[in-house]
Amino acid sequence: MPVTPHSTGRTDVRNLTAALDDYVGGEVFEGYRWEYEDAPAHAWVEGKPPSEVADTVKRAALASCPRHLLVHLKRFEVDMSTWQTVKVNDRFEFPHVLDMAPYTMESLSPSKVCAKDKVRTSTVYDLAGVVIHSGTSTGGHYYSYIKERVGADGGKSSSWFEFNDETVSPFDASQLESECFGGEETYTSYGNQSTGYAAQPYSREKIRNAFVLVYDRVEPVDDEEDERQAAAAAAAAAIVVTGDDGEG
Repeated sequence: MPVTPHSTGRTDVRNLTAALDDYVGGEVFEGYRWEYEDAPAHAWVEGKPPSEVADTVKRAALASCPRHLLVHLKRFEVDMSTWQTVKVNDRFEFPHVLDMAPYTMESLSPSKVCAKDKVRTSTVYDLAGVVIHSGTSTGGHYYSYIKERVGADGGKSSSWFEFNDETVSPFDASQLESECFGGEETYTSYGNQSTGYAAQPYSREKIRNAFVLVYDRVEPVDDEEDERQAAAAAAAAAIVVTGDDGEG
């Protein structure tokens, strides 16, 4: 799913929710003629199906919620004044938990969705990874921050790691904002001898920012399934394995 991390003219996009709202916002076609070719034969006139003219909205929407959702931020565009490709380093915020329900066909056009096509899975997603691009439109470097799904003890983990070429190191998830959102960052310069080495703060664009977001669908807890698995595990533990000699 590609989204634009800056103003599109319709909305001032600064975060993922606003970008998704813009993505499904749609375009109105005034006076669009609809032809109903599946109408019964007696409704056709001179070989033409019945039709009507109505204002129509054309939009994108999710028909279903995939297990893994990849959001591509369109960080590169063409500057129409210079015809040069430039990188968009604008600040763009995204959440750890994302609910995609408002962007489904079921939510946007409920009357058009049959019962069999209704979303039957969870619509809630958890941030699981971020691909970073560091550089400009003409060159740069890619690396990733990835959340560990399963811990060493087999349980759910909340640890994050940085994958940068052959180097893998722990990553503090509280730094996701500063390392992924883009925008500007402030530095301190101490000048030179003529300025007395006075500290002078200055800011510049961050050229490292999120390029692809990876979200995992959060599956609802099935208590009955947990009970079945626990019962099966207990039954397996109670089985006495018999050797070839028939002795336990």
